[in-house]
Amino acid sequence: MKLHLISFMLLFYLWALTACVGQATIMPTATTMPADTLTPTFTPTSTATFMPSPTDTLSPTNTPRPTETPRPTETPTPQPTLALGKPQLVTGGGFSFQPVSGYDTSVQGNTVSVVDKTGSLVILITGMTSNGGKSAEAIMDEYMNAVAKKGNGELKRGTLYKITLNGVDGLAVDVTGTFLGKSMRGLSVIIMPTQTQFLYGLGVNVDSVNENQWEHEGSRVFSALLNSVKFIKVPTPGSSTGSAKSACPISTDATYGYTQANPIKVGGGAFGGPPRERAYLDVLHGPNGQPIAYRRLGSIQSGSMILDVFEVTGLEKTVTLYVDEDSYTVPQAPVGFICASPFTLAAP
Repeated sequence: MKLHLISFMLLFYLWALTACVGQATIMPTATTMPADTLTPTFTPTSTATFMPSPTDTLSPTNTPRPTETPRPTETPTPQPTLALGKPQLVTGGGFSFQPVSGYDTSVQGNTVSVVDKTGSLVILITGMTSNGGKSAEAIMDEYMNAVAKKGNGELKRGTLYKITLNGVDGLAVDVTGTFLGKSMRGLSVIIMPTQTQFLYGLGVNVDSVNENQWEHEGSRVFSALLNSVKFIKVPTPGSSTGSAKSACPISTDATYGYTQANPIKVGGGAFGGPPRERAYLDVLHGPNGQPIAYRRLGSIQSGSMILDVFEVTGLEKTVTLYVDEDSYTVPQAPVGFICASPFTLAAP
């Protein structure tokens, strides 16, 4: 898919915002002026009644009125139901979601991006497990300010209103403005399932030849994605989250092993890789030292990498780990795991 340059730049800036948000000015919403009262340009006069002369005899003419054919009732065309794919876990962001069929969807770390085939519809959903003690409205303002600043444009927002996503309260606001000189309109939302965790979403229509694309398409896709979101409990990075001690380092990156972009690199290649994967997984235990079970679901292509996918059970929730047997870095335990004994996986 060839992305529209404006959409590519917007996605690039939005991805960057998940790590650092800048400062810019959001233009206040314009106050709607009351409509002028229209003064009629004419006053209809009463119709004069003509009385016939006494000498005239009026013969009534019985002309039947033509029968009016009733207009058929217009039936609104139902909107087709959007097809959703299998749930995908964004562990570092603390949520899962279902992609919408027909749209280009990618996951980078704790952020999901969705773009249509023309590149004019851009949706970003990002989850964070720490908010720096800021309120939901303050976080939303920071993201919107940063978008305006990075795009050398201005954003106007409507009135904040409350929304509920899977039983969790949040805020939403309609957004209009410009980005790199192009018109932009859409919706900004934020949900906070806990005092520290939040999910921010921004869906916009950028520089589209169809001025109604957001209403007819974009808002429906954004709504379907948000309604598919389910929040998950993410352990604090760098902690064992349990009473048992780990015999190996625990990753400080909550995406390590849980995402295709950040797999566990055990090395070994096609022949040496499988036993190294088993040796790695056999050492892993739950945060309280509880044993786990795992099974290989298969292999997937992820960019230039071929990853093995493992389903791990025995914890509070079943999780999926991604392992790369073609590359090697010193292995660690993913967040939410410990090592029962040290790893013996040296560089192959």
